[in-house]
Amino acid sequence: ILTMALTLFLIFALLKRIFRENVSKLLFPIILIIIAITFIAIDLPKTSFNALSQERALGQEASWQISLKAATDSPKNIFLGSGIGTFFYDFSKFKSAEFNQTDTWQLRFDRSGNNFAELLATRGFLGFLAYLTLIGMFLIASWIILRVKNSNSAKIPADKKNSKPNSHLVLIITFLALVIGQFVYYQNAILAFMFWLVLGLSLVSWQRDFEQLKYSFKGVPEAGLIFNVLLIIIILGFLGAYFFVGKFYLADLTYAKALQSTEKIEQITNLEKAIDLNPHQPQYKIILSQAYLNKSLIELQKPATERKETDLALDIQRAIIYAKGGQIGENYMKGAVELAPNRVFAWENLGTIYREIRPMAEGVLEWGIKSFEKATDLDPNNPILCIELGKLLVAQNEIEKAETQFEKAIELKPDYTDAIFRLGLVYFNKGETDQAIEQFKKAVAISPFHSNSLYSLGVAYNAKGEMDLAIAEFEKVLELNPGNQDVIQKIEEIRAGY
Repeated sequence: ILTMALTLFLIFALLKRIFRENVSKLLFPIILIIIAITFIAIDLPKTSFNALSQERALGQEASWQISLKAATDSPKNIFLGSGIGTFFYDFSKFKSAEFNQTDTWQLRFDRSGNNFAELLATRGFLGFLAYLTLIGMFLIASWIILRVKNSNSAKIPADKKNSKPNSHLVLIITFLALVIGQFVYYQNAILAFMFWLVLGLSLVSWQRDFEQLKYSFKGVPEAGLIFNVLLIIIILGFLGAYFFVGKFYLADLTYAKALQSTEKIEQITNLEKAIDLNPHQPQYKIILSQAYLNKSLIELQKPATERKETDLALDIQRAIIYAKGGQIGENYMKGAVELAPNRVFAWENLGTIYREIRPMAEGVLEWGIKSFEKATDLDPNNPILCIELGKLLVAQNEIEKAETQFEKAIELKPDYTDAIFRLGLVYFNKGETDQAIEQFKKAVAISPFHSNSLYSLGVAYNAKGEMDLAIAEFEKVLELNPGNQDVIQKIEEIRAGY
């Protein structure tokens, strides 16, 4: 886009001789064109200057598919969309199963691959058409004004003409480049600012004289008092806005500091400070609940005599409260799932907490299942969530439901090794050894170094009495995990049984 826009500008400048008084000014766009072409044509070698990882953006086809589904999901969405800044909800809910076959299938995108697709999803057809209408009206008005300027310019003698009338056409080229860019890239803060800035500069370049409208309030002395009061209110409003914006910005800085911290206590302290500054940000509470969960798991690994049971129970309670909501002292703390009930990650995080604390607390297994069921409702084509839900259903001894979840995961992603392995375990535990072996073989065919599948295949062969095949599989596991005593013992037991 940069190459095409600058080339068009260069052609226009030469034809209209805009810079005839100082042609050397055209060297700058020529250099930019050369740089743009260079970056298109040449794959630069990795150096310390360009070693950043490639940006992951949602593909154009997937962007439009998701946006169209989101915009037609309900009568409200048709007109108004899902809401500003809610594309990550739309992505989770409306992404297709084919997305799981891409390299980015484990990522959750919070924005579309282009601005127009995101407009359609989050503003609906009404907002989408309003935006197009704004662009169209500007281009039509610009065309009319340019025609008028050109006709007036034709009446001016050549020696008295100047290049200023052509400045608007230069801005139109810039504006069109920014508009075209929105079809292939999302709208970040810089591009949005440039779009409105160039639009405003273009309007100024029309150079039309406007009549001034004057009103006198000399006959109404009370008007001064009214205007002063309004001015004070506006100033207080601005100060209040700056206060809250400052708090939120400071909260983000504290949150970033917490993420960079390597000390668990320091990380928790900074996260709690961030939440005090901005208690409405669910992401802070999700990360803090994970920090408390990790702290409790570390404590649980200690010998029972060294374990601080009171601190352990408090950490688990805090992990649940920040994820779900609950009472902390005299105040009620809203959890992440209460602040963002449609955010998949919030429910997935809550389910993970219940799953991890299952050995320490009774009755949480059912809550974990409900949390992952809610997550799968919000993200129905996510095979990872199906696996997590299936594992909890197995622990609940709801084998048939678990089998359904593992089969769904395989349907969504046929090469998902863990799903195939889990389904094989279900078959083996049901006594369907041949079907289990078939699944384990499939998993190994996809991932030859998947130790769990190799080990389970050895166990299944051993259960069938095929000792040689069992030993062969266990030896493969031993190659991947040298010195594993469990595997060595299995091999010795099988050989002793001959």
